[in-house]
Amino acid sequence: MKMLVHFLMLVAVQGLFGQELSFSPDMVFGHRSVTYKHTIGYAFSPKVSINNLTLYDTEYNSDINNIYFIRSGIGLFFGKLMTNLAIGVKNPGAFATFSLGINNSGSRFSYNYSMGTTYQDGFSLEQTLILDYQPRLNGLYKPISCGKPEWGWLYTRLATVETGY
Repeated sequence: MKMLVHFLMLVAVQGLFGQELSFSPDMVFGHRSVTYKHTIGYAFSPKVSINNLTLYDTEYNSDINNIYFIRSGIGLFFGKLMTNLAIGVKNPGAFATFSLGINNSGSRFSYNYSMGTTYQDGFSLEQTLILDYQPRLNGLYKPISCGKPEWGWLYTRLATVETGY
């Protein structure tokens, strides 16, 4: 019931501010875990936006490898180039990040590549490549991967979503 009230409030706020406000939730039930992710964004203009990303992943049988990630930031866009500055909390603590990237979107294919530095008990270089191909199907197939650095190795999960619309 609480989630329904939040959703209705979000719809009401979106009606007040127009189409600049966005909310995109995802829930994935995999073979070993369930993942919840949502993104909330607000565009002040085509060049300036703020966003919040929240992700929580938990296994069915154990809480030892839970993954959580909450990040809020501001994005500046210059044509296909973008820059992001964000702060957040993830396993095992708080972090701050700055990245530069390039984004190109088409009708069925888009890509996004970004590279930046994150500070969490020291600096690290992080890169992200997102390739998105959307063929004309009567459904959605979306892979999602979650990872957590732990004792020098990366613990990851891969899940998929299939829905009809």
